[in-house]
Amino acid sequence: MVVSFVNAGLMNLFQALSIVLGANIGTTITAQLIAFKITKYALPAIGVGVAMAIFSKNPKKRDITARSSSDSVSSSLVFQQ
Repeated sequence: MVVSFVNAGLMNLFQALSIVLGANIGTTITAQLIAFKITKYALPAIGVGVAMAIFSKNPKKRDITARSSSDSVSSSLVFQQ
């Protein structure tokens, strides 16, 4: 589909290459995370994410902290058994 977008002129080659490489790198990292036994780190990561959300004081940093803590908790729940 990305090649079709380049042929139609909707994207340039650099943008298409970025999408293809990003998809390949993301797939590789996901497979490696599943292959390694990281379930023992899931509960501490959930605790860190919850603590980041609870103890954030600065209102400007609170939004960024809430997003990163949400990411930490949700990705940890995927690997929790």
